[in-house]
Amino acid sequence: MAPMARNGADQGCGQEELESIGRVMVRFSFLEFLLKMWIWGLLNTPPQKGVIATGKMRFNETLELLDALYRHQEGILSSNIRQLRKLEKKLGRLNDRRNLLVHGIHAHMGEGGKLMVADTRLKRSLEFIPTVSRFSLKDINQLADDIAANSDEVRKQVTSAGYISALRGQEK
Repeated sequence: MAPMARNGADQGCGQEELESIGRVMVRFSFLEFLLKMWIWGLLNTPPQKGVIATGKMRFNETLELLDALYRHQEGILSSNIRQLRKLEKKLGRLNDRRNLLVHGIHAHMGEGGKLMVADTRLKRSLEFIPTVSRFSLKDINQLADDIAANSDEVRKQVTSAGYISALRGQEK
């Protein structure tokens, strides 16, 4: 497949980096979907209704709701809650890295160089303090792999609890 034409927004990023960032985005979307399916299962709600409850939730809100619903299951062990909290922390760190990579401003530092990503998002203090991070292609691919591995962990939880783990769609 021939590379797409570039414009100013993506000229600071190599083709391989763009493809790997796309992989991060696709894998993270699937992870979010699995987390929402877990919530639907905890609510004993079919996907058609579950998506109404969770469809517009941001990632951290999804984790908070999952945590609250999981803790309030009958007979849940404190060890299971600790496991979930450990998973939530890992997912939070992945989300932070993904947000920086996806929402940052990219500048490529030459052939085989690192991708410089400037975080220009407003801080909680409402101050504008840009920061710069480096990502190599290996770093981006590792992030994609870490997201996939954690998705597998979430999928195991969803399927072992007997919740649905796949949906069939209809083509429009």
